Amino acid sequence: CRKDLITYSLERFTFLLAPLAPHLGEECWKLLGNDDSIFQNPPKYEIDKKSLAVDNVTIVVQVNGKIRAKLNLPTDSEELVVKEAAFADENVILHSKDKTVVKEIYIKNKIYNIVVK
Repeated sequence: CRKDLITYSLERFTFLLAPLAPHLGEECWKLLGNDDSIFQNPPKYEIDKKSLAVDNVTIVVQVNGKIRAKLNLPTDSEELVVKEAAFADENVILHSKDKTVVKEIYIKNKIYNIVVK
């Protein structure tokens, strides 16, 4: 079993090496016991897109252009959810209380900007 793991690892390394040093990659491939060229049948990898998906994102909250909070919320949160979470943060409350909200800008999954006067 250990020999299989070592062979598997060396084959993967050879696949990575081959585009950068094709002659050396080809020689290593032959030493691993393969008869055909390393470039004849490149490995086919399947991408599991579910594993790449991010469940939560960090949304930066700015008040008058200064970062006042960083919220960890689910991906693709609606503006209302982000607004409620932002105005629940005590640092945002401190810098926006007794002031009028002039403008709010929300860029999904990135930033929530509040302009106050």
